[in-house]
Amino acid sequence: MRYLLTLHAGNSSVFIIVENPRFKKKGVVKATQVGKLEGFDEKSHELVFTACEPIEFIAGGGPWTMTEYKGTL
Repeated sequence: MRYLLTLHAGNSSVFIIVENPRFKKKGVVKATQVGKLEGFDEKSHELVFTACEPIEFIAGGGPWTMTEYKGTL
């Protein structure tokens, strides 16, 4: 299953697609990043993601959320 992971830090946000999330200590998640943000579709008003080389990603610290991602890469 794929998830959209959104990480907020100050005035910035990171949006990536991940698989296989593993929750570590409180507030920390480690997952495999499989998609990166490519842009924004003006017509559908949705974020556009493309596949990327799978890499390990760790999110912690600032607030983050994960939601199921049913879109395509």
